[in-house]
Amino acid sequence: MMKKFNDLKLKYKIIISTTTLTLFLCLSIAVISMVQFAGLYKSDAQESAMQWLDIARSTFDLEIEKIQAGIQNITAKTRLQQTINRLFEDEEDYSTYLSTKIALQTDIEEITAVSPLISDAYFIDKGNNIYTKYDVTIKDYVSELFDFKSMADSHGITFQEARPSPFDLKKNIIPMIVPLRMLGAPQYISIANGNAEIILVVLLDHATLSAELNKGSSSYFENYCFLSLDGKPLYIGDEAYLGNKLYFTNTVGTLRPDISITIAVQKSTYITKRNNLLLLPILLSLGVLATGIVLLLYISNFLTRPFGLMMKIIEQIKHNTYDLAVQPKYNDEIGVLINALNSMYVTINGQIDFIRKTEKEKTRYLEQLLTEQINPHFIYNTLEAINMEVLNSHTDNASMMIQDFANILRYTLNKGLDMTSVANEIDHAAAYIRIINRRLNTKISYKSEFSPSIADFKIPKVMIQPMIENAIKHGFDNCMPNNPIIVQPSILVAITDTGDGNISICVTDNGKGMDKEKVFEIISSPEKSGHIGLQNIYNRLKLYFETVNINIESIPYYKNTIQFVISRKGIIE
Repeated sequence: MMKKFNDLKLKYKIIISTTTLTLFLCLSIAVISMVQFAGLYKSDAQESAMQWLDIARSTFDLEIEKIQAGIQNITAKTRLQQTINRLFEDEEDYSTYLSTKIALQTDIEEITAVSPLISDAYFIDKGNNIYTKYDVTIKDYVSELFDFKSMADSHGITFQEARPSPFDLKKNIIPMIVPLRMLGAPQYISIANGNAEIILVVLLDHATLSAELNKGSSSYFENYCFLSLDGKPLYIGDEAYLGNKLYFTNTVGTLRPDISITIAVQKSTYITKRNNLLLLPILLSLGVLATGIVLLLYISNFLTRPFGLMMKIIEQIKHNTYDLAVQPKYNDEIGVLINALNSMYVTINGQIDFIRKTEKEKTRYLEQLLTEQINPHFIYNTLEAINMEVLNSHTDNASMMIQDFANILRYTLNKGLDMTSVANEIDHAAAYIRIINRRLNTKISYKSEFSPSIADFKIPKVMIQPMIENAIKHGFDNCMPNNPIIVQPSILVAITDTGDGNISICVTDNGKGMDKEKVFEIISSPEKSGHIGLQNIYNRLKLYFETVNINIESIPYYKNTIQFVISRKGIIE
């Protein structure tokens, strides 16, 4: 993975690295912001819940105090006491009863008007007699729900669980039990038939009270406040809020010792609002990331454009097409590098021209050395052969050999030129064969072939003769006449155009053959064997041709071939 990254262009390295860093920073900031924001949001939400709970508690206490004060003012009036006394009198006068009933209705309506939370009110005595503002009789129904004995034990104003109203079964009410003695009224009201204890039952509208307690909602969540009686919800439907998954719940007491207020916040509403708010840092991070990536692309292009220009210059220098037309726009580090590159290019071109001239001179000098390396070797062998002819009194042969030898020397000098034509090289090889045949008094069959189209093709001079010399010396055992295997030694020199842009220089004999590996070893390190001919030819060819290949084929006493293949178009100037 790192290798692929390291192989990328600088532009993409900058983009990937900076994008990764930006992404990491944005994610880190987003995560830290979300954690911090969630913590603050939770703390503020809990504080807000307690504030709403305090508001609900204050609302309830104020309303109950208001109701209590209003009822106390009404029940302290002499008129109400007189009205209740008349209810207990054995008065059969219908008109008196009717006027008493009307007065009672007026008093009860005055009580219900104390607070909008009051749905209705009625009186009940210890005989479970019910006194309402209605004409209908609800004694039996009310007595099942409100028993005087259970309420008389109360030492103050108390509440009971919510239930359907006895006057409207569709409405839920919370009974508020008010013993008159707690309001400053006499506990017992004197009547003709004895003393009668009276209790006022105020019916609070549950829906109105609940709306009053929950008339506000937090911006953090949707909260719900409800009343509890001795730790149990006054209204059975409120238990559903405690049964749900809650984020937060808390309960505080009121001025009434038996009443408490609970606030319940469902987790779903809190989580939804919190997540909606948490989208803000996420969106901001994404926005910063997107903006950062756009800026990074622009910056990376701005920073790497000069490097791209430098790469273009280097590529043109590589392909030798640069003309110093590129000049830097700025004098920053890249501008200095481009100027340095231009200066280096000029310097290198000058050095290359100098090296070319030097190498050309060196090549010519080396070729002369290699040619001279052959000449003494050839001259020594030829003079030895002529000497043998003179000693054997073969003056005619010696004369012809001297003439051929003179021609060979003239060709070798070649007016100081290093290259010669294929036709001249073939003639030089034939002259050498004639010298050898006269010296050994035998006939080596010699044939030469070359394509007319390459007769004037230039090759290094004195190249074929060393190959023929090796064939005679190492293949024919110096052409001893008593060799029973080689009846007619033969040598074929073929210089041809292969048709694929190459020239083949091939010498074939029918001698005893050669070890291919040994020949290659001779070519690569002639100092080990003393044979300098083939290695000399190979090195001289490499001085003039870019491509030089050697092929060797050996079938003893039938066909032994050494072939040099050179590129016709790959001539080194």
